[in-house]
Amino acid sequence: MQPRNSSRADWLQSGSDCVARLLPSVHHNLTTSLSAVLVGLLLAASGALAQSTLPPELIGAPLVQRYTAEDYQVAPRHLGVTADAEGRIFVGNVEGVLVFSQGRFETITLPSWSAARRLVVGPAGRVYVGAYDHFGYLAEDELGAWQFTDLDARFPKDEAHSLGEVWELLLLGDAVYVLTDERLYRIDGEQADSWLLPGRSHTMFVDQGQLYLRIQSHGLMRFSEGQFTLVPGGELLADVRANLALSLDDGVLIGSRQDALFRFRGGQLTAIKTPLDDWFKRAELYCGLKLQDGSLVIGALNGEVMHLDPDLRLLDRFQASSYPIVALTTDHEGGLWAATDGDLVRAAWPSPWTQITNEDGLLGSIEDSAFFQGRRYVATSMGLFVSNLSPDQRVSFTRLPELGSDEVWDLTTHQGMLLAAHRRGVFVSHGGPFEQIAEGSYASDIVLSRFHPERVYVLHETGILVLQREHDQYRRVASHELPGFGLSSLVEADANTLFLGNFRGDPARATLSPDGSQMLNHQILGDSFGIHVTDGELSTVGLYQGAVVLGIAAGFYRWDGARFVPDNLDGLEADYERRDEFNLRQADDGRQFAFSSRQLFERQPGQGWHRVQISSPLARGFVDVAMEPEGLVSVITWGALLTLDERRSSPDELAPSVSMHRVELIGQRQAVSRLPINSATPINVAPHRQLRFEFGANSAERGIEYRSRLVGFESNFSNFSNANAREFSALPPHVYELRVEARAASGRAFAPLRYRFEVLPRWYQTTWAAWLISGLMLVVGTFLAWVFSRWRSQKLRERNQELERSIESHTRELEVANQRLAKLAVQDGLTGVTNRRGFEQAYARLWNRLAEVRQPLAVLMVDVDFFKQFNDAFGHLAGDEVLRSIARALELHVHEPAEVLARFGGEEFIVLLPNTQIDEALNRAQVLRQACEEAGKANDITVSVGVAVSIPRGGLKPTQLVDEADAALYRAKKAGRNRIERGRTL
Repeated sequence: MQPRNSSRADWLQSGSDCVARLLPSVHHNLTTSLSAVLVGLLLAASGALAQSTLPPELIGAPLVQRYTAEDYQVAPRHLGVTADAEGRIFVGNVEGVLVFSQGRFETITLPSWSAARRLVVGPAGRVYVGAYDHFGYLAEDELGAWQFTDLDARFPKDEAHSLGEVWELLLLGDAVYVLTDERLYRIDGEQADSWLLPGRSHTMFVDQGQLYLRIQSHGLMRFSEGQFTLVPGGELLADVRANLALSLDDGVLIGSRQDALFRFRGGQLTAIKTPLDDWFKRAELYCGLKLQDGSLVIGALNGEVMHLDPDLRLLDRFQASSYPIVALTTDHEGGLWAATDGDLVRAAWPSPWTQITNEDGLLGSIEDSAFFQGRRYVATSMGLFVSNLSPDQRVSFTRLPELGSDEVWDLTTHQGMLLAAHRRGVFVSHGGPFEQIAEGSYASDIVLSRFHPERVYVLHETGILVLQREHDQYRRVASHELPGFGLSSLVEADANTLFLGNFRGDPARATLSPDGSQMLNHQILGDSFGIHVTDGELSTVGLYQGAVVLGIAAGFYRWDGARFVPDNLDGLEADYERRDEFNLRQADDGRQFAFSSRQLFERQPGQGWHRVQISSPLARGFVDVAMEPEGLVSVITWGALLTLDERRSSPDELAPSVSMHRVELIGQRQAVSRLPINSATPINVAPHRQLRFEFGANSAERGIEYRSRLVGFESNFSNFSNANAREFSALPPHVYELRVEARAASGRAFAPLRYRFEVLPRWYQTTWAAWLISGLMLVVGTFLAWVFSRWRSQKLRERNQELERSIESHTRELEVANQRLAKLAVQDGLTGVTNRRGFEQAYARLWNRLAEVRQPLAVLMVDVDFFKQFNDAFGHLAGDEVLRSIARALELHVHEPAEVLARFGGEEFIVLLPNTQIDEALNRAQVLRQACEEAGKANDITVSVGVAVSIPRGGLKPTQLVDEADAALYRAKKAGRNRIERGRTL
């Protein structure tokens, strides 16, 4: 795709409408999906929080990781959440306490299987827990196991074990205060006290070293020396259930589900009013926390999270869950965690990245985005979608009916109009419905002329359309056909000269007449112009610092006026892996972006290139980069539309380290024991059968990879992988050091792990054992007699084994015969490969087997190009011979029975590759394509291949994977045939 910029004038036309949309009017909704709700409220704030005019359509939701019961294997009903300084997350759950540490969830059950409601991190690594009928603390022992100490046992039995719900826990000095419905408990060292409450209470907080409680039917009361005293204005809370109490710099903010906000300051309680009170009541505020910058985060029972400045003005908000939010915390990486009634959510917030996905109403693969007249338009493989903003600021997308469900590949604004490259041609909108202005099969890119302001070039399947704007209309000037040329990209070198990228090999240069109506010259730029491109390889052209540049597999080149010369593009080439997939975009502020399907790079004015790493599973592959108003950049990936706002920086993050999670020693009788996880001095390890190390980084970032080396046993590090455990069998006596390093997709650094241990010798490896062995030599004579007896027995066993092998051989021959009979029932009569029935049986078996072991399955859909035309030209007998030759070529490279080759129907074949990742599947597809091309050389026959890979799992139908491979095959056909396309990650 070619550079494009959304016109700021187009956006400003609807400025007043955008401001109107920003007025908060939010309705209670407990069933709204996270990604279906996008937030764009950035209202006026003091100091550095300047007012923004960004419409909500440009913002999107934060990048979110959602953890469900599948991740932690307990009921997804959470009651509290907190984090410690080491980055571990503790979640109060109806089945105990969940600990998220080193990328793993662990469940800690409490006495009587109590539910954990309140969690507070205390000194010495303790985590205080308030549960039903119990309270105490968790502490990790030297073996990495969590132990619960029950503190309520210090109280009389009639007090301690009729607690009921523990509603609040807090630390005041060295004391721990515990609040239940009817009593207040305090533990200070060895002293334990409790007091009967004047009424029921669920809320308490500390201000200026004093403890305050909201008491039902009384109000806000101060507790001191065993006495409860009503504070001035405290009666305001007599009949108001306060769920929220946040300490501010000048007091405490108290929130209620139905009665909005109160402020406690200087010993006085007052009700406060804000413009957001109506929303507060509808959303039902429930929890909150204060961030390091002094701003506040509020969670509500409608699943929304709201960000307020210290003056209670709204900064932004988003829908975190479709379940009620009951607790919030932040981690050491700047992530916001929300515990809800149905899931556990972590949002990278605040963050410069936000997301729009198919959950927002989009269908198909996202291809491009443009902002036009106050609304966002998104092109997908299933049509063109436009944003809609509800009165409560919720954004969704609907498909425009006039363009149907066919592919829309590109969007470009041009002089107050929006152009769309559609499967059937080019469409334009002046702000109303789209109208077709030019026909062209599979229009893929729209390029605005740099030298002719009224001219537009449209790339389509067979050539270039030239359009000219005249009086708010577009006139088709010419259609320049390029037979056999797979047009991939286009740039203007001057007013009449075009450089063209090619899907099929060498680039080209074309010269047009001044009015664009005639192509005066079309020249292929091959070896004589300084480059070598193999037939079938991709070449792409772009514009870098005013010069025409070319990307091919061999590297980057710049046009010097007569030929292409190598150019590393200011260091970009060194880190750019797929140089033939070369795409450049430039923003109005001078920033430049370069990307392939796997990498994204940015260059600020006057600086060098750096790789952009996005810590999200939605950023696994890149499709396009679009420049938006207000300096935003939209990155279209394989699974989402991600928007970058570099003015919104992420909070400072602590550099995490790799640490040991568990060390297990497996003895001779499979007895398992645990070893200390910290090794300031070498840990003594007894002789063993197996030693297992589990490690990880306390980071919520996905895709962390590890490599390790056991110094003293291995000379090199292992390869990086997502495996976070190592096992060693029967290590000989020695002093060892296990070193573990980690890397993340975002490029973050991790401090390495070093764990030292010494394997002690077995008894027979000691000095005294050598003397014992010498004595045993005296009985050698007796031993030789025993050996002779064993020899005779061995001969008898060998004769029996020979007989067994003979029987086994005959049995195997019978099995082979049966297999041949079974194969005939599922064999295609024409090609001799497996037929459709056999494929369906094999596919079902593979799907179920790989779902059990959670391994990937690759599906390759292979289709003979232009087969119908060949049949029509040479007859069906010749066509049958072509199918047989293609089948033979495929058979040579498909390893049956582990892999499956079948005739899917007509000229289509299908290949199943178990336990195959996407990169390997693409390589195998390339081998099959080349083999078929060689086999069909005599008849000029080629094939196209669609590749899709997924791990079979519940909720994913087997037919979806085949359909995705078929869709990828369709794109390969559309892109010029004799090529490979990959499907989306499922």
